[in-house]
Amino acid sequence: MASEIQTIKKSVLIKCATYIEQSLIPVFQKENWEVFLLGKKKTDFCNVTAYDCKSDRDALQQVLSVYHFDLIVYDLREKIGIQSIACLEEFLQVASTRSQGKILFLSGADVLEKKRIPAIETTFVQTESKEGKLLSRLEALALSWKQQGLHITILRFPDIYGTGMERKDNFISQYLYACAENKSVPLYRSDEKRDFLSSQDVAYAIFQTYERGYIGDYLHFDSGKPLTYDDFYHIVWENMDKEPKIDSHKQGHFAQAILDPEQARKQIGWKARHSLAENIADVYRDV
Repeated sequence: MASEIQTIKKSVLIKCATYIEQSLIPVFQKENWEVFLLGKKKTDFCNVTAYDCKSDRDALQQVLSVYHFDLIVYDLREKIGIQSIACLEEFLQVASTRSQGKILFLSGADVLEKKRIPAIETTFVQTESKEGKLLSRLEALALSWKQQGLHITILRFPDIYGTGMERKDNFISQYLYACAENKSVPLYRSDEKRDFLSSQDVAYAIFQTYERGYIGDYLHFDSGKPLTYDDFYHIVWENMDKEPKIDSHKQGHFAQAILDPEQARKQIGWKARHSLAENIADVYRDV
């Protein structure tokens, strides 16, 4: 009797930070997906195929023409800068000429104004930060191609943490690197709030969004338990060998818009399962 042939799905991760990739790859491989990294140098991690063609249009076209990807994950926040718009435009143009599946763009809470009430998916995009304004332009550009037939959804996350973080990845990586190197961190208001999400929770958020067939423009993810700076400071301090040094002459901004994860719970059955307090020791040790 002929054995049943199982179709291997293909997923490419584009412009994802290494610490996010390290959580994503095992989740997809466990479900028998074949994973490709685009815009990365050769890697031996989990037997993944990597293509270093992030700025070469011909190479990008070649990869997308050879493979049909059921899912493409593109991190809008990865090394964000003025060149990000041109890179995204190029990717969308190439993707529109090839038969591809779902495209999930990873974005963040910086596109939204800081308010007391958690932001839902229909909250008007408004931000004063330079990075937030650029990120909102990238979101708008991505969604403009949805009208041309691309299957696009934007997933918004707060700061993501995990092992394998680099110094410039986000707020928490910069803070932990400064502490590890015995450098001062700015003075923050103790009552300002911000949320943090484990890269493991992010991996399952991405996987479940695809598996449940979500087709909306946006979907928000959050731990549901935002921290004040005072909470954050004590969590970090408790897992260090000494108290973080504070530069009282340098004022920092800790507050970030809080995202409402209720639709993620209702639509795809997702809920955060990890907390910063449980994982900060491993993350700090890795730094």
